[in-house]
Amino acid sequence: MDEAAPIPEQPDNRAEQSLVWLTTHWAFWRPTPLRHLLAALVLALLVGGVTALVYLTGGIQYVYSHSMYLPIVLAALLFGWRGGLALALVGGVALGPFMPIDVDAGQMQSPLNWIYRALLFSLIGVALGLGVGYLKKQLHMARWLAFHEPLTGLPNRLQLEQGLLTFAGTDMGSPALILIQLRNIEMIGRNFGYQTMDEVIKAAYHRIKVQLPEGCSAYLFWSDQIAAILPDNLLQDDAELPERIAGSLRTPVTVSGLAMHLEVQMGIVRGGVIEQSPMGLLQHASAALETGLKEGRELSLFIPGAADAEREVLGLLGQLREAIREGQLQLHYQPKVELASGRVIGAEALVRWRHPQRGLIPPGLFLPAAEETSLIHPLTEWVIGQALSDQVRLRECGLDLIVAVNVSPRNLQSKGFERYLRGQLAMPSVRPEMIELEVTESAFMGNIEEAILLLERVRELGVKIAVDDFGTGHSSLAYLHRLPLDTIKIDQAFVRDLGSHDGSLAVVRAAVMICEALGYKSVAEGIETEAALLELRESGVQVGQGYYYSRPLPFDDFVAWVERDLTRSAI
Repeated sequence: MDEAAPIPEQPDNRAEQSLVWLTTHWAFWRPTPLRHLLAALVLALLVGGVTALVYLTGGIQYVYSHSMYLPIVLAALLFGWRGGLALALVGGVALGPFMPIDVDAGQMQSPLNWIYRALLFSLIGVALGLGVGYLKKQLHMARWLAFHEPLTGLPNRLQLEQGLLTFAGTDMGSPALILIQLRNIEMIGRNFGYQTMDEVIKAAYHRIKVQLPEGCSAYLFWSDQIAAILPDNLLQDDAELPERIAGSLRTPVTVSGLAMHLEVQMGIVRGGVIEQSPMGLLQHASAALETGLKEGRELSLFIPGAADAEREVLGLLGQLREAIREGQLQLHYQPKVELASGRVIGAEALVRWRHPQRGLIPPGLFLPAAEETSLIHPLTEWVIGQALSDQVRLRECGLDLIVAVNVSPRNLQSKGFERYLRGQLAMPSVRPEMIELEVTESAFMGNIEEAILLLERVRELGVKIAVDDFGTGHSSLAYLHRLPLDTIKIDQAFVRDLGSHDGSLAVVRAAVMICEALGYKSVAEGIETEAALLELRESGVQVGQGYYYSRPLPFDDFVAWVERDLTRSAI
């Protein structure tokens, strides 16, 4: 929509609604020649009427003379201090030398009397006019600030929302929304100053505006996001428009002689594809933008249904803390088998959530999202505490097995995690050497020196440390030999491709060679077939786990499975 389009009077937020109503309706006087003439005629009639009223009621001695304040106030409101002064002088003269104090007695006023009254009228007219003028300026500024970002002067999120509402009330069809994120704009601000950042934002805004068809406009949604509204059928007819916008932003922006490169991400939602309220388009555009960021795509189109899945995950996260408190979580154990002998030597503890209404919730629905939030801390603490308790029960059943627990990189970065782990391992019933912490490669990607020191402190507690999902992250031999590790777990993606992809076998053998050279134990996860098992055994892999042996089992079923396996081995 064009920036000059009238702004609707009913925004969603009540505070914003009050401000918009006040700033829109207070400025009721829009000066035009015709309105000036009509106002002057009305004021002249009022002055004449008040003068006649004072004379007909007996003269200036009665209270009716105060009626002259009415046209003076109106003149100040409509014409400012000049109008208030002019009408005050006219009123002062009208009630001045020619207006008797007492009409019946024919007694006239003294010059001092009517001059004083005229001066008082003038003072009131000027003061009121100045006050009204100041108030109008402040309200005009408040209205401008309500719909613009003050540092850049660009139309803001509130004006964007009003633009969507306005669009919905026109006959232009369904609106489409393009949300453009300037990914490195904060970096520009930190390094070159926030004034430079504002200039870059304004330059990017005008480049986007130039690419939009006539009648469409852009808005500053957040400090790093610019949104554009346009008819959905126009976007359908001109599918290259988003690419042209992105292309216009790839050219460096020059500010104060510095050429600034912009990293751009775009989320697109078409109102003609989904039935959604105008405000819902903003949510969907943001969802498309986030999807593009995760998938590494510069342009991402919103796909109906994707937001439903994300809302489901957010809903589950909201219930996760309560699930921990109320005992809805449980650990399942997947056996780890020594490939050469077939002997069970340990198990991996895997968390499961049995929801009271939804039943068993797949871990893929809540674990990845929990790892991106602080909820991973209470979740990991519960898993470790339950695994230590279950290990004591295993020993009571005559099973001395190493139990592996997954630890998130976010856990390792928390100062409280080491303190919690130290307290748990200090309990008399716990044997730290029978606990293994599985950490993904990404845990070492930030500060490698800090990660090494942390893992060394954790390992000093007596636990074992394994690198999980080896081969899928950012492993580097430059630091791998320096890490205080005991085990490398070869990712199941390579194990499942054995026999069908020669590259997978090469990766497995390379991982085994690294383990032998560095003194680490090699573990293959995801074994599902006997053919894969034979390949792994011939390649020298020491330990394996997967559905070929068993799915993850509840504690009692796991104990029964191990005991049956021991019975078979004894025979």
